[in-house]
Amino acid sequence: MVGLGTIVGISFPFFTYLILDLPADKIFSPLFFSLCMATGIAVGLCNYYLFNIVVDLYLRRIQSKLATFHQNLENLFWKNDNDLNPLKHFLKVDSADTIGEITEEYNIFMATFYKLIKTERKTANFLERLQKKVKMGAMAETIVEVFKEYFGADGGCLYSMENGRLRQVNNDSLDINNDAIDHNFCHDLLNKGEIVVFEDFDNLQVRFNIGIGSLKPNAIAYLPLTYQSQPVGLCILCTNKEFKADFFSLESRNLINQAAPFIYNGLLMKKLEVLAAVDELTGLFNRRYGMKRLNEEYERAKRHKLPLAVAMLDIDHFKQLNDTYGHQVGDEVLKDFSGIIGEEIRVSEFALRYGGEEFMVVIPGASAENCHLVIERLRRKAENLQINFPQHQLSFTFSAGIAVYPEESITNQTQLIKAADTALYQAKNLGRNQIVIHSSTNLPATLKPQSVTG
Repeated sequence: MVGLGTIVGISFPFFTYLILDLPADKIFSPLFFSLCMATGIAVGLCNYYLFNIVVDLYLRRIQSKLATFHQNLENLFWKNDNDLNPLKHFLKVDSADTIGEITEEYNIFMATFYKLIKTERKTANFLERLQKKVKMGAMAETIVEVFKEYFGADGGCLYSMENGRLRQVNNDSLDINNDAIDHNFCHDLLNKGEIVVFEDFDNLQVRFNIGIGSLKPNAIAYLPLTYQSQPVGLCILCTNKEFKADFFSLESRNLINQAAPFIYNGLLMKKLEVLAAVDELTGLFNRRYGMKRLNEEYERAKRHKLPLAVAMLDIDHFKQLNDTYGHQVGDEVLKDFSGIIGEEIRVSEFALRYGGEEFMVVIPGASAENCHLVIERLRRKAENLQINFPQHQLSFTFSAGIAVYPEESITNQTQLIKAADTALYQAKNLGRNQIVIHSSTNLPATLKPQSVTG
């Protein structure tokens, strides 16, 4: 800048002579020439010091903040959350000119970048937590917990989409009347994939648990979860004040979208578990899974002192039927028999293919007489069923044995099954197509095993 001032000082006398047409002896005198040179140098020095004081100082401040920012980036995106404060890297806006505008834009950039980094960290932590979960319930609990924290909700719940219906899999601090929820509205939201936030509603029966009572929320948000354009779940969040995050921002949508693949995987895992539990031919539980369920029901009955009835069913003369008509006909008989069982048992009851042509029906809370009523209905249906084939028509019957916990001779699941199996063989020895109820041998003779025919 001093050099530029010197050049201006030298050029000024010639500029004055050519443009203003002043006398040469006055312009090119040593005094005037020296004054022009001195003025040019002074202006150059002033500009130089002015740049160092104002512009250079400003640029050094930017350079210092950027250096700190860069160092934080190298430290694995801020190991300490205290470093995630954009105010530490802001510049003070000292003027309303271009430099002030540049400073303001720099601060906005820093705030935006820090917000993105915070969201990225929250998302990474969210994914890390979800990756450790396997069961649907644990995934749903994590999703609701993170969504509540991020959006500032006081309560929330999550529904999964299973077989075209919404099923609640998690509820956190929320009293929600499922019958009052408009499921058609929710299905429409899921199909459209639209986030909806309500701040004024009167009829929706949703309240918060607050320990000593409940409160009506001020705002409610519906967050549909979709994976590859397929609806997989719906999260409902409520707040007593206002949500602290914008549901429609890029960062919020990204966080919400991260949950959908895990819900999808959870549903897929659940389907695989069901497939692994089901006998392929009959559609009933297989022996491995059925025995697991029996163990659970036995422990529950034992803990709550409730009865538990088990019936063993065996198709009469099944080997002869197979040898005469072939395995395809035998398979059809097994499927039809399984269909009858599936029609007769309730949701709280279950049946399994114990092996070959032998089946087990488990009825929690049932007495021997109640269990007999169920099995007798099955026996009559099977007896009256006609199976039509191209060249012949078949019918079949089955024999059954019933045992019920508690009983003096039954102290575990194995003995319960053995007692029912013993009663089954007694039914076969009595002529088949019969039901026998097992009783302890130390009871009065009138209560010993006896046949019960239809």
